[in-house]
Amino acid sequence: MKVRLSFFFMTMAMFLCIQVEAQTYYELAYKNRDGRQCYGFMIYEDDDNCTMRIITVNDNNEISDADDIKYVSVDDKDNGEYTALCPEEQSDVAPNIVFLWKEYKGDDDIQPVICFDLEEADFNLPESFTEVDLADIDTEYLQQFYDTNEDMYRAIMEAKREIRHQQSAIADKLGDGSDIFRTVMTLLAEAGADVDREDIPEITEDSRTEGDVTLHLMTVINTEVNDIGQACERDYFNILNEMKGISKTLGIRLKTYAVMGDAYSRDNVVRTLNSLQPGSDDIVFFIYSGHGFRFDNQTSKYPCFDLTTSQYDDVEDDNYLQMSDIYNEICGKEARLNIVLSDCCNTPIGVEAPYREVGTLFSRSSNNYSVKRLGQLFLQARGSLISTAASPGETSVCDMTGGYFTLSFIRSLRKEINAVNQQSVSWENIINNTIAAARQRGQEVGNRQQGLKLIKIRQ
Repeated sequence: MKVRLSFFFMTMAMFLCIQVEAQTYYELAYKNRDGRQCYGFMIYEDDDNCTMRIITVNDNNEISDADDIKYVSVDDKDNGEYTALCPEEQSDVAPNIVFLWKEYKGDDDIQPVICFDLEEADFNLPESFTEVDLADIDTEYLQQFYDTNEDMYRAIMEAKREIRHQQSAIADKLGDGSDIFRTVMTLLAEAGADVDREDIPEITEDSRTEGDVTLHLMTVINTEVNDIGQACERDYFNILNEMKGISKTLGIRLKTYAVMGDAYSRDNVVRTLNSLQPGSDDIVFFIYSGHGFRFDNQTSKYPCFDLTTSQYDDVEDDNYLQMSDIYNEICGKEARLNIVLSDCCNTPIGVEAPYREVGTLFSRSSNNYSVKRLGQLFLQARGSLISTAASPGETSVCDMTGGYFTLSFIRSLRKEINAVNQQSVSWENIINNTIAAARQRGQEVGNRQQGLKLIKIRQ
């Protein structure tokens, strides 16, 4: 915020209960319809769970009004030109926050415009729209928006203390011969997790940054297909970036196996699976993004992966693999944790996958995570899970930002590891929330996708 306000204001009634979900924080500075200066503190979970506390200041930088506004996602259904976060009830102080997809540059963050009437499309740039890192929020800043007695204030500050504690613990260990992995395991033990302290590596002059755990990320991505190739490629980068961040945070090795582009074929998938040799304490994370189908006489509920490289290839001519077979083969390699996902249709051959031209407002950062919760998921959990976007007979939706199932998985993972979340951590929660979120998002665009799951994991 460009203007630092130095006083409190009276508590305003919250219209939502405190969310213990993944939250990304943004600050918005703008002028309202009357030309008065406004600042908004946005708590963004996903397109349908977003709230902003808006304060209006007078010429003396004194707060004159404070409002809690619930925002909902609205798509341009006619032309697919934008997605907007709009006040659930229109207000002269609460603008529509509009993301124009023609400005989307892939990896680059898309910056919004604002307006007070979507039909008039009177778009203007806000004075600023910036992400606020939880670790950087201090009491003086937050008290500009919340009273210290409010539940939201207490929840945010408690989460901030945990973030700072884990950052300090890791920073203190760097550069003195110890490693991140050892520090994370120690944090888990301090939190009461069942960690055998004898298994925590000793500090030595030669100790590496990585622990003795490897995260094997295998991606099978159909980027070459004309209709959904762009969405599949976004799935690849979304998952890859997430796993890079997780491995770096936990101090474990990341080994990637990508079957995509010119290498996309059944033979290369089989060859890559054969080369996958995880250790007994390793993690295998497999994801497929592309076209999926099922045979009329197929017994498995899970889809087949279409591994053709050209529209002229016959998928039935041994150009496919069944997801259930891949899952069984990966489980047979006896890694500690196996995650097998697919974002594809599960329909008879020839049914086209629905593609949306608009995007979804994907939460841009995962800075507000708890290392302890992340460690419980990836360093302590044992077992396997398989999950896919669509049940038999259903299609799976995607748009320019990726598949709804893949995006929902990343969001659900971030919800589970968020420092504000005080509930028990589990892969069951993540997959249940993934399927539910993808189902809801699909329903909003007229698609039915119920998803499938089988979870055999001990936390």
